[in-house]
Amino acid sequence: PMPLQDHAGAAARAALKAQAAMARLNEAQRGRGLDPLRIGIGINTGEMVAGCLGTRQRTEYTVIGHAVNLASRLEGAARPGQILVGPETAALLRPAFTLRDHELLRLPGIPQPVPIAELVGTAGA
Repeated sequence: PMPLQDHAGAAARAALKAQAAMARLNEAQRGRGLDPLRIGIGINTGEMVAGCLGTRQRTEYTVIGHAVNLASRLEGAARPGQILVGPETAALLRPAFTLRDHELLRLPGIPQPVPIAELVGTAGA
């Protein structure tokens, strides 16, 4: 991993681009009579351990830690087309991005309710 000053902004822009690409793909899918594909995205910020884990026979590059678990739970809670972000990420994204605050969310495997926000777009867009 390489340090990135605006990591939250980069993740937010990537998520918005992914949703836009999914919309274009689904337009083509409909033209072929196929069902649309739907994804929800979860983004979180925090400390984690990153690296190659496993054995000599099989290793995988992965990230582990509470921040990763929370991002995974946000992804699972996101409805199709929705981008949910954790509280640290939301704080880093404001005011450059438009966010819609949600109520505290209880997530599996996370002991305390989490204040989350939905990424709607870039500010002024």
